[in-house]
Amino acid sequence: MWPAYINRMKQWCPGPRILFYLFRLVKEFNKVIDKVRNPEYRKACAEDKQVIKGSKYLLLKNKENLRAEERSHLKQLLRLKQKLSTLYILKDASNKIWSYRPAARAKKTLDRWCSIAHESDIPQLHLFANRFKAHEYGILNHRLYPVSTGKLERMNNKSNLPIEMPADSMTKLIYMRSNRPSPDQLDWRSSNVLNCSNSSRLCPVQWR
Repeated sequence: MWPAYINRMKQWCPGPRILFYLFRLVKEFNKVIDKVRNPEYRKACAEDKQVIKGSKYLLLKNKENLRAEERSHLKQLLRLKQKLSTLYILKDASNKIWSYRPAARAKKTLDRWCSIAHESDIPQLHLFANRFKAHEYGILNHRLYPVSTGKLERMNNKSNLPIEMPADSMTKLIYMRSNRPSPDQLDWRSSNVLNCSNSSRLCPVQWR
């Protein structure tokens, strides 16, 4: 849902249809929940803060994944804060848009969702509804091509994790990329590792 990406796709690859899947919507809507919940916590009294505190993931979880004590906490929170209650209801309702196979029914549900969002007194929700409506075409296209990149997203998240590597191994990696012999090159070559001194490519290494 990045404008620059969408514009380039339309310019250089105009044939395929652009579609948006549920994961992307959930990720963006979770940001809206955070933007509303944080100010609600700051202006709450001490007693109410105890209810709001630690509720972030309660609001993000699906109902079927809540434990008994979490359900009780969530009910107390939603009774206390009308804005959070509205967001939670709309979060659950938005998931249903992707479950409707007929595009006409999905569009009707989406229009109704945006209408309810604009009737609220939550500015952050108004902005999200405008963006939601502007990307309606990609959401409805998903009804025609119900693909998911959930596994790819999980791989991307894992690839962003820091990789721990011994300092001497990192030094060898740097020397290999620069096509220069490492300080302990003689010992290194004798450890059944491919000699890369005459190659600019990164070769496999047996890390210690």
